[in-house]
Amino acid sequence: WAAQLHEIGLVIAHSSYQKHGEYILRHADLQGFSQTDQKPLAALVRLHRSKFNASVLTELGDATGETVRKLAILLRLSALLHRSRAPGLQVPVKAKPSNGKRGIDLEFPRQWLAQHPLTQADLEQEADYLKSADVRLRYS
Repeated sequence: WAAQLHEIGLVIAHSSYQKHGEYILRHADLQGFSQTDQKPLAALVRLHRSKFNASVLTELGDATGETVRKLAILLRLSALLHRSRAPGLQVPVKAKPSNGKRGIDLEFPRQWLAQHPLTQADLEQEADYLKSADVRLRYS
């Protein structure tokens, strides 16, 4: 659901739309979702872009917060790599946890990143954002 709704805040404004989306999902009466369900959903939408504000996870508790942290990283990378929103787009990437604590390695075909400089720049920025969440992102 977070992947389907991550851009819902754009109906309010483009600037900080992840914050608007979080507010909508936290406070709306969403049929089929309890308030308990809405909190992690709202947190995922908030964390899907820009700085990784780990304080969003604190009210979720340790187990749920850790799960949402991992899912947020996957959602962030998915949104970043599917920039064009083209149907059927398949970015040729292999992802795996890295050796060591809290890391992820992305492997692209040779020269793919050089042919997609905007994606490469976004990955550089994302690596910086994820450092604040104690996550190491490597890509090649």
